[in-house]
Amino acid sequence: MAPKLYGFNGNPRTESVRTAAELEGVSIDYVQVDLANKSKEFTDAFPAGLMPALEDNGFKVSETLAVAYYIATRNNKNNLFGKSDEEKTQVLQWSSWANTNLLGALAAWFRPIVVGPFNKKASDDGKAQASKFLAILDQYLADKTFLVGQRITYADLLTAAAIQRGCDHVIDAPYLNQFPNVARFYNTVLRQPAALKVYGKEPSPIAKPKEYVPEAKKKADKSAATPAAAAPKKEKKPAAADDEDDEPAAPAEPKAKHPCEALPKPTMVLDEWKRQYSNLDTPVALKWFWENYKPEEYSLWKVTYKYPEELSPQVFMNSNLIGGFHTRLEGSRKYLFGNACVYGENGAAKHAIQGVYLIRGDNYLDVFSVGPDYESYEFTKLDPSKEEDKAVVNANWSWEDEVDGMKAVDGKVFK
Repeated sequence: MAPKLYGFNGNPRTESVRTAAELEGVSIDYVQVDLANKSKEFTDAFPAGLMPALEDNGFKVSETLAVAYYIATRNNKNNLFGKSDEEKTQVLQWSSWANTNLLGALAAWFRPIVVGPFNKKASDDGKAQASKFLAILDQYLADKTFLVGQRITYADLLTAAAIQRGCDHVIDAPYLNQFPNVARFYNTVLRQPAALKVYGKEPSPIAKPKEYVPEAKKKADKSAATPAAAAPKKEKKPAAADDEDDEPAAPAEPKAKHPCEALPKPTMVLDEWKRQYSNLDTPVALKWFWENYKPEEYSLWKVTYKYPEELSPQVFMNSNLIGGFHTRLEGSRKYLFGNACVYGENGAAKHAIQGVYLIRGDNYLDVFSVGPDYESYEFTKLDPSKEEDKAVVNANWSWEDEVDGMKAVDGKVFK
């Protein structure tokens, strides 16, 4: 019996795994999942609902890189995860980068436009971050055809799939041509016969980037286009949108309120703390914080990246991962402050990412679930009445802490 792969068309993670299967000649039973009405078979097998997911004679695995590795190494005819240990490490590095950083930035750009609720600043920030990542990729590809070695690997499949996702919504030819090496790479990878079979089309940017249209304008345009004598048609219920967290999106109308809006007005004003932290020496700012902190209004959380083995040897790439994480938390800016650091020297084999965040209320999901990659992080509540927990806060916000013997070497503040 062939392995059963659950996913949905258009999702770059699913498409990259299916392309890997085609390249390797691995027969799979592909099950297209209805996001709005997931089958009991799927939810029983994978309660978390993440896709792609794979089941093979009782063996079950989710998470994109794990599923891809299982498929790609089944026959291992093309060494899609590299030949040497060095190549395998690089494939994991670039795959992780594409899966988290590049795809996350692109999603932050197009989701407010395509899925909603619309947030111009969040979309613009996502575009800026995506442009930064594509510029890095373009420079890297200046003298290379593929990301790792001389032949195609899974890193290429996932990176090109992420770019295609952007091309489905917001990347047009003029924008893509700003990155000529990326454009060449994108076309080379997605014109492979295996990719053409999976995608069912030639790779191409969208003719005109999608734009946000206010609901009032949509209704006005529809009204103007409807003859006066014609009876109004009942609007169809919109299909569930396939967001990058593999869950159906909430309808854009009415706009959902942030869960923290229901909390009582705090006596400690978060914006004032952000000003204190920005304008004063850190020890002075921390003194202000502990004098004004209200545990009944706010909670403190240690946040740790769960997959340190996937982090890059390059500090800047891990710092970019933090930047992408913060970009996608824009919807909770009014209720959140925090700092996250990269630990480990540049070029070292081992790194870590850890941060400390202050949130309104006591439920971290209310604040962090606005970002589609929050599940890549572990959340541990801190109790500042304990000296050891208070010390964790002080050390992290001062950039003076260590993780597994590694010192903080870079980081980013969310404020």
